[in-house]
Amino acid sequence: ALVMQGCAGLRRRPRREGFVRGWVAAVEERMSEFNDMALVNAVHAAVKVELPLSERFIDRWMGEVYNRLGRLQPVGLCSVVHAVAKLGGAVRRDGRFWDRWFQVTVPKLGQVSDQGLSVMMYSLGHISQQPTAEFVAGWYAAIKGRLQAQALSCQGLSNSIYALGKLDIVPDDDFLELWDRAARWKAAEFTNQHFSNIILAFSLLGVKPTKRFMLVWFEYADPHEFTAQGLANSVAALAKLGFTSLPDDFNRKWIDAAVAAMPKFSPQELCSTIYAVAQFETAPETSLVDAWCARATDLMPAFSTRELSVSIHSFGRMSVVPCDRFLERWRAAALEVEFPCSQAASVLVALARLALPWSKGVSDHIKTNAADDATSGIHETYVAVASR
Repeated sequence: ALVMQGCAGLRRRPRREGFVRGWVAAVEERMSEFNDMALVNAVHAAVKVELPLSERFIDRWMGEVYNRLGRLQPVGLCSVVHAVAKLGGAVRRDGRFWDRWFQVTVPKLGQVSDQGLSVMMYSLGHISQQPTAEFVAGWYAAIKGRLQAQALSCQGLSNSIYALGKLDIVPDDDFLELWDRAARWKAAEFTNQHFSNIILAFSLLGVKPTKRFMLVWFEYADPHEFTAQGLANSVAALAKLGFTSLPDDFNRKWIDAAVAAMPKFSPQELCSTIYAVAQFETAPETSLVDAWCARATDLMPAFSTRELSVSIHSFGRMSVVPCDRFLERWRAAALEVEFPCSQAASVLVALARLALPWSKGVSDHIKTNAADDATSGIHETYVAVASR
C-alpha cells in the first residue's frame, strides 16, 4: 500500500509491467491481510496512477471493503467513494454496497473534512450514483457551515456545485446564497477549469447565477485558457441559462480562443457550440463560422443524425448559409441516413429557411425516409410549414 501511495504522491505510474503485474497479484492474493486503511489506500493510489485492475480484482476489493465499511473513519469512507468513482465503468452496480456506504457515512458527515465533503459529492456525481435523502440532508447541514466560514477551497466550491448539477439536485436558496458569497470571495483564485465547470453546473441545474457572480465570472474567466471542451461547454451553458449576448471583452476573447482551438473540437463540441451561437441576438463572426465549417467538414463522416440535424438547424435559425464544402458534405451525409421525425422536422424547417438549390430534393428524401418515432405528431405543423 505504501509503495503505491508513493507512486501516487509522485504522480507517476510504475513503468515496468512486470512490477505492475506482480503488485496487482500480490495485493489480490493477500487482500484479506490488509488493515482497513491499507486496503482502501492501496487501491485508491492504484486508480490515481491508472493501474489496470481486472474485474475479478475489483469485485474482490469491493467485497472486502463492504465487510469493513462500518469500521472506516471519515477519511477512509471518502477515499472509498473517490476510488470507486475513478474506477468508473469498471465497477458493477451494487445497490447493497451503496446502501451500506450511505448508512455508515451519514452519521459521520459532520466529521468529514472540508475537502472530503466536496470530494464525496463530486465522486457520486461522477458515477451518477444518486445519494439517499438522508445523505443529502446531512451533507447540506455539514457543508453550509463550511461555506459560512469561507472554509471551502476553490476546488471544493467548484466540485460541490458541479456534483449537484450532475446529480440534478437543485440546492435551496440558503445554500446558493452561501455558495455565491464564498465563490465571489475567492473568484480571483479559481482556475479556468473551475470557471468552466461552475457555469456548466448551473446550466445542468437550470439555475441562473446571480448578476454579482456573473460579473465576477466574466471578469476572471479567460477563454484563452479553456480547453476545447471548456470553450464548448461554457458557451452552451451560457445560452442555456438564457444569455442572448455576451460582454464585448469576453465575447472577443471567446471567439479568438474558439477559432484557435477549433481543430481540437469533437463533433459533439462543434454542435453544442453552433447551437449556442445560434441562440444569441447578434450574427456570428465570419472567422468563427469559417473555422467551424472547416472542422465540421473534416469530421462529417463521424456526425450522428442528431449532429447533422443540430448543425443545419442552427444555420437555419441564424439564416446564415455555411460554406459550399460543408454543404456538399452535409447533403451527401443527409442522403445516407434516416432521421427520426423529431430531427427531420427541424432539418426540413432549416432547409426551407436557407432555400438552397437542392433543399427540395433533400427535403423530399427526408420526408420519405424519416424513421418513425413516438413524437412525430408533435412536429406535424413544422413539417407542413417546411413543405410549403
